[in-house]
Amino acid sequence: MVKNEIDIRVAGNIRRLRDERGLSRSEMEEGAKLSFGILAQIETLHKVAGKSIQHRVGKYLKVPLEEFYKPLKPAKHVAEAKAKDGIRQSRKEKEYITKLTAIFRTKDTGTVTAMTKVIDTLLKIPDKRLG
Repeated sequence: MVKNEIDIRVAGNIRRLRDERGLSRSEMEEGAKLSFGILAQIETLHKVAGKSIQHRVGKYLKVPLEEFYKPLKPAKHVAEAKAKDGIRQSRKEKEYITKLTAIFRTKDTGTVTAMTKVIDTLLKIPDKRLG
């Protein structure tokens, strides 16, 4: 489990670099020769990106290791982003996201919001076995 600011910074910068290049986690894992699911664990702060992982990711992305230690930009909260777009969250939506954030043990509300969309979509698909 990640506990210090440096590990959080490394994880955040790995995700930033991956997002900037439009890579999925599986594409980056394959390209950097990492085991399946390792980036998800790193990006959700359940695993530390050690020097070996940093070297592999840095080599694959062609960036120096110093890139992983840059200060992170403050994350925007989903509610603030939605408010700027003219979309407001209901109290129920905020509670739902807060509960899922606790369940998935992440502070990344953007990921939780994406998860809620997937869950909502799955709940709308009729289960043919039941009817």
